[in-house]
Amino acid sequence: MTVSDTRPFKSISEQIKGLEVRGLQIENISHTTEVLLRNNYYCVINGYKRPFLIRNENGKFLSPETYNPGTRFSEIYNLYKMDKELRSLFLSYILKFENKMKAVISYEFSSAYPDEYGYLHFSNYSSQPEDLSDVLKNIQKLSNKIEIHKNKKYDNAIKHYIKTHKNVPLWVLSNFLTFGELQYLFLSLDNNVKNEVSKVISTDFKIGTGSKEKIDIEELKMIMKTANLFRNVCAHDEVLYNYKMGKKIKSQIFTKYFSKNDSFDVSVDSGYCSANLFVMLSLLKLVISNKDFKEFVQKLSQIFRKYSSKFKSIPFENIMSDMGFKTNWKAQLEIKVNAPDNTANI
Repeated sequence: MTVSDTRPFKSISEQIKGLEVRGLQIENISHTTEVLLRNNYYCVINGYKRPFLIRNENGKFLSPETYNPGTRFSEIYNLYKMDKELRSLFLSYILKFENKMKAVISYEFSSAYPDEYGYLHFSNYSSQPEDLSDVLKNIQKLSNKIEIHKNKKYDNAIKHYIKTHKNVPLWVLSNFLTFGELQYLFLSLDNNVKNEVSKVISTDFKIGTGSKEKIDIEELKMIMKTANLFRNVCAHDEVLYNYKMGKKIKSQIFTKYFSKNDSFDVSVDSGYCSANLFVMLSLLKLVISNKDFKEFVQKLSQIFRKYSSKFKSIPFENIMSDMGFKTNWKAQLEIKVNAPDNTANI
């Protein structure tokens, strides 16, 4: 028995006609044809049409879908292009945090447990019963990583260290870990090492911003988890601008850092919030250098200025809102300080 395909193949011209029937203005047929052919209808239209669709009084999209009056194909395509630039930008600064964590964790663990392959010894990790699963997964992942790369045909650092030094230091192995694997490593550490890692991150934060607040273990865990999920969205070319984590984070534990960041308003949803793009930006403020963060904000502002005039059928503020950005978003990033000189201003 053959099941009929409810989504049959449509030619580019049929796709364009379908968009026009729903009220989308096609300014240039040849350009639209090229965009849909080179970038895929699903990625461009299905990924970025939502802000431009009419909703009923209950906030639901009309059926069949209908575009706001005056919506042009170029607006959807510009949102697609803006999101591509945002993915590239956010990924580059999340990677700065990831690389920093790899370096700090490797150093602090190796300082505490300097024996060769100390990271494969069960006794060098947390002895807490609730951490057992993470410890076992971590050791297995580290062992597998060595096994895989030492047998690669091409040269790599793991093969070199085994051949030359008969062991692979953690600071070498950590460069081969994904962010998810790095999370397992951090979760597996005993509290003494976790505290040393948090202390390094906190010291950098205090020096860069003038704050006296300490970034503790639980906060660092949450920042790593959030950053890893956003990193995956960026790396896999998924829609970023309106992405929100499925599980809410404890926003209440981050209120102590910011002067007026209402993303972490404890009165909303019992101190929890959905991590959107602005929340991710706010969390990166705590864990990358002040210099890098200022550069990050400057580049982000340039993207917003570049695209702010590209949308006519809807206000650009609607798109900013979907990302979690308010008109005073830069002010919301200011850090509370205990000194008169606010060195955390953007």
